[in-house]
Amino acid sequence: MLGKLPLFGASYLALFFIPLFFYVLAKFNEHIDIIKLWSSNISSNNPEYIVNLANIISSKINPIAVPQRSLSLLFSTVFLALGATLYTFFCPSRIKEFSRDQWVDQLGKSLLHYWPHAWRYPPVRIICVLSYLIGGIGIILVILEKLIEVGIFIFKYA
Repeated sequence: MLGKLPLFGASYLALFFIPLFFYVLAKFNEHIDIIKLWSSNISSNNPEYIVNLANIISSKINPIAVPQRSLSLLFSTVFLALGATLYTFFCPSRIKEFSRDQWVDQLGKSLLHYWPHAWRYPPVRIICVLSYLIGGIGIILVILEKLIEVGIFIFKYA
């Protein structure tokens, strides 16, 4: 059931965009460093407006720090993507298509034909469940932390 949820499929997309975000942030910070280096090398022999501009630039432009939750978000999405991948490739089609209740109640078939498929790859199943669990807990903690910060902000300034 969990492998069909769009949230876990979206983890693949997040695995692409989080490193892309880190790359863009690193490039931005490199450019900020170059600008700050230029502004610190302006000598007093230059016209006054250039010296003033260089002072304003060096005091106002700062690199952007990597957000605190980015690393935990990256690890969580890696675990969710791992769980989704294992589910996609190793879960038998009968299990993906029918839940146990559908198999027994709606189709009237015996569990004797269902359970062997459900327990076909026990080590992979355990890794899949642990990946979903670790990734899900990580994402939930990031979301809860963000919601608490927003609630504190609203309480403080409302």
